[in-house]
Order: sequence, then C-alpha cells, then structure tokens
Amino acid sequence: CFPLFHEVIEGYRGKGMGAHLNCLSVMSSLGTAYVRHHRYEEAERIFNEHLAIVRRQADEEGAALAASLNNVAVAVGMQGDHEKAIRFMEEALRIHHKVHGEDHDLTLVTMHNLASAKSQLRLYDDAIALWEQVWPKREKLNGPDNETTLWHALRLCQAYKASGKHQKSLEGMKKVLRLGHKTLGDSHWITNQAFTGLQELYKDSPKSITKLLNELLYSEAWSPNERELLISKGSEWYYHYGHGVPSENWSAWARGTAPLGYGEIDIATELDFGEDVNAKPITAYFRRSFQLEREPASLRKARLWIRRDDSAAICLNGKSIARHHLPEGELDGNQLSTEIVQSLEERVYYAIEVDVEDLRQGANDIAVEIHQCNSESSDLFFDLSLVVQP
Repeated sequence: CFPLFHEVIEGYRGKGMGAHLNCLSVMSSLGTAYVRHHRYEEAERIFNEHLAIVRRQADEEGAALAASLNNVAVAVGMQGDHEKAIRFMEEALRIHHKVHGEDHDLTLVTMHNLASAKSQLRLYDDAIALWEQVWPKREKLNGPDNETTLWHALRLCQAYKASGKHQKSLEGMKKVLRLGHKTLGDSHWITNQAFTGLQELYKDSPKSITKLLNELLYSEAWSPNERELLISKGSEWYYHYGHGVPSENWSAWARGTAPLGYGEIDIATELDFGEDVNAKPITAYFRRSFQLEREPASLRKARLWIRRDDSAAICLNGKSIARHHLPEGELDGNQLSTEIVQSLEERVYYAIEVDVEDLRQGANDIAVEIHQCNSESSDLFFDLSLVVQP
C-alpha cells in the first residue's frame, strides 16, 4: 500500500495541491501506516512534512496543528528519543488546553502520552502529577470502569510503584483489578497487568495475594442472614486422581479437604500425580453429597462458586449444569481443556447461577471434573462453594 500512498500524494503535489486538505489526510494515513508497520523513521519524515505544511497554513494555533504535533511525537518516541517527543507533546498539550479545555478527550490523551514519555525517562514525579489529573477526569468523562480510564489508572499505579510509593500503588491496583475483573474480564491485559502488579507488591508474602483476591473479587452477594451455605469453601471431598476409569462407588475414593490439587501455594490436599512429571493424569474427579432441608421451590436463587485450573465440568444430581473450557457432549478422562488457564484466571472463584429446580429436598449429589490442558501441566486446583437464598 505504501507506493500507492506516495503516488496519490505526488499526484496532488503535481497539481499544485500539496497543501490541500485531502493531500494532508493521505499523508497522515501514510504516516500512521508506517507506524503500524514499525517503520518509524519513515513515519517521522512524513509527519514532519505534514507538520511543516500545517504550520505554514495555520493563521492561529488549532486542533489540526496539535494533532500533527502529536503524530510527530509518536514517531519520535517510538525511536526512543523521548526528550524530543516531550517537546512536541508539550506544545500540543498547550494548544489542546487553549482550544478544547482541560477536560476534553484530546487533552487527556495528550496528557497521558506526555506522562508515558516522562515515565520512560524515569521522571516519575512529573508523570504522576499528570496521571493524577487524568484519572479523575477520565472517570468523569468516560466512567470509572471504562477501558481507557482503567488503562490510564493502571499507568499511574505503575508509576507509583516505580517511584517507591508502594501504598498508593497498592490501593490503585486493587481498584483497577476489581473494576477490570467486573467489566473487562480476567483475560483482559489491563486486568492481568493489575494482578501482576499486585503479585509483585506481595512477592514477600505470596499467600496474602490469595486473601486479597478473595476480599476483592469473591463475594456471596447476599448478606449472611439472606443466605444458607450448603457447601463451604475448604469442604471435604471424595476424589479420584490417577490413570484409568474411576470406580462408580465414589464413597470408596480417597478423601481430602479443599483446595485440592498440586503446584499452588494454598493447596490443602496434595494430589499425587505419580513419578513421571511429564505424564500426569489429565482429569481429576471430585464428588460429595450435601443436604437441603427446604423445598427447592421455596428458594429464590442458588449460586455456585468455583476456582479451577484448568477447566471444569459440573454435574448436580446427575445433570450437567456448567462447563468451563470444555466441549459439549460426553467427556472422558483424556479430554484436554480447550484453554490454558493462567495468571488471574487461575486464582479467581467464578460464580455460576444454579437453577433451584435442579436441587432436591434432602440428599443431593455434586460431581466435578477438572481437566488439564496437557499431561505436563505444572499445577491443578479445585475448590467450590454453594449457597442458596431462601
């Protein structure tokens, strides 16, 4: 596409229209294409040509000049010359403040980019001062759980951490993680970077991160007097983990307290995968019964919480009620997880709404299969709770 861009630009120039708005638009598109293909020197050259034309044309400083300055700053910054990029950004920011005001999206974008460049030069106090202005303005403009808001908030927290302001970083990271978990999902890069930041802050106390995640992300949603706990976290389960088909008489299986698994710091019952670490069993099976004293029809809601690594299939009273990262249809012990669960996703309890009609008054049976992504997996984890709302 690059020769075509140049051909169009030269066509405009040949007609004496090199400064025409359409030609400038093509030049801007060409520079952006160069940036996307990591050809930053060429991007800088075309953006500088664009900037020179805009400067000659402008009767007064306006949005077009600020945009052109920002484009040059991006191309220069991507080549590592952050001091030069900062000069362009500061001029663009002054124009945005003048033309659009301090709360405008373009002003905030430029402030964020300027803070990023300052951070690259380890000018953390300058970067923090900018991001501390940007975050609340983003919350007002876009909402507290907006992706852009959380990205700018995350960068502020990272600057806090880099400058040694660990308590401020901790409080900010917790907020970003909680909102990212709620709105962006646990696989989103912002959520995961917030989690990674918290892990680093808690590196000397790894068990504390699990407690923190439970406080931030795990909630029964109903107050204690509005719920009845049928299965608690850390309950006892029957389990089978080994090669071959498990016995149908699950009451003869081994028993252990959850969390069950291996390779994680907060395991209560370690599962034995055998002598060959490269040929671990793919599937672990868990069973238990529980009592429901009420008529199921008297219940308003039922909710199950599960933490699993990698994937899970859950059956309640013989009926399949949920699957995570597993295909539909019959499963066997060699069925691999369709996803590798890692980072935050392997540390969080996920809520599953349960149809109260699938419960029985009296004895109930729940069965869970945890499937690994491969036989060399370094960890396996299972824990579950079940609550109802009368």
